[in-house]
Amino acid sequence: MGNTIFISIASFIDTDLRNTILSCINQAKHPENITFGIILQYNNEEGTNETCIDDLINRYNIRIKKYWFEESKGGCWARNQVTTLYQNEDYVLQLDAHIRMIKNWDVLLVREYLELKENNNKPLLSYLSPSFFRKEELGLDYDFKHIDDPYIINVPTIKSITGDYWPMFGGYEDEAHTNRKPNNVSLLYAGFVFTQGSWLLEVKNDPEHYYTGEEFALSIRSYTHGYNIYIPSQIMSWHLSRPNHIHHFKVLDGNKNHIKAMEQLYKLIFGGDLGEYGLGTERTLQQYEEFAKINIKERRI
Repeated sequence: MGNTIFISIASFIDTDLRNTILSCINQAKHPENITFGIILQYNNEEGTNETCIDDLINRYNIRIKKYWFEESKGGCWARNQVTTLYQNEDYVLQLDAHIRMIKNWDVLLVREYLELKENNNKPLLSYLSPSFFRKEELGLDYDFKHIDDPYIINVPTIKSITGDYWPMFGGYEDEAHTNRKPNNVSLLYAGFVFTQGSWLLEVKNDPEHYYTGEEFALSIRSYTHGYNIYIPSQIMSWHLSRPNHIHHFKVLDGNKNHIKAMEQLYKLIFGGDLGEYGLGTERTLQQYEEFAKINIKERRI
């Protein structure tokens, strides 16, 4: 068995989890090489209850941990829990729980990764998946953005740095044509990350980083661990546009957790003991700033 892929999904009361799993399987060229690591944070509602994907567990390679939603401590905590399900697969694909994949995504991602690896030891492919919509009552997905021109992709661009030292960066409006090749960028999106499987353990999500600034911290830590972040040459997935989606911080009181996350980010930037959740040793924070063309402490672009 070659090119095994571990798909990491942290699902919080998400009715689309089943659809995401099936899209990954049905759109893969080699579904037999795929294993899922899923943190299911459930309530008692249909589609998000404790047994909502039990039938899939019996059919596919799914490792799972289940938590009543009030036990949850946030998205980074849940993604940290996924690492306990990882068993040395070749690659990791970290996804949100409401994603649709392009046909033969597994072959396309591995090929792109290996091409990048020829000139660079630790490539990492990450981007903001364009949107799609769904009519749940009809079971119908529709309006896949840029499906007719899959080479138009968001390019993450830091617009400003806040008083808490996390960046404001453009979303879907910052798009460009890839010219059919991956492009080196300074920011990753946590909802789509593809790289060597060991990244899950090397740059393990800080369970105390609740939400805000998560992707900035992961970008800095990945870069200082020697990873080079690229947007892929083409769209590999779409992200469900769902204005009324239930977010963790809307359900549970996240203020105390948010303050702690900002403390963790401050330590990462100004120096502090974060243990295994600190900076890597292959490159420095200053080198990241030079690459990203920013000064974080002075909040300059």
